[in-house]
Amino acid sequence: MSLDVGLNSDSINYEVALDIAGERRQFFMEAIRLENAQDLPSPLFVEYCEARLRLIEHFQDDLRPTDLRTIERILDKHTRINWL
Repeated sequence: MSLDVGLNSDSINYEVALDIAGERRQFFMEAIRLENAQDLPSPLFVEYCEARLRLIEHFQDDLRPTDLRTIERILDKHTRINWL
C-alpha cells in the first residue's frame, strides 16, 4: 500500500515552473540593483527591467496547474520561452 500525499508530476512541474519564473525575477532585480549602482544609470534600462518584473509577476499569479502546455515549455530548456 502506497501513501498518497496528493502530489503528482503535474503539480510538481507547476511548482518547478513557478520556481523558474522566480529565478528570472531575481535576475531582473539584480540587473536593476547593478544598474542603479552605476555612476550614470540608464533610466530606460531600469524601466525595461521593471516592466519585465511586472510581466513575470502577472505570469506567476495567473499560471495554473492545468496550464500543462505552458508549463511544459518552461521546463524544456530547448523550448523555454525567452520572455520568461
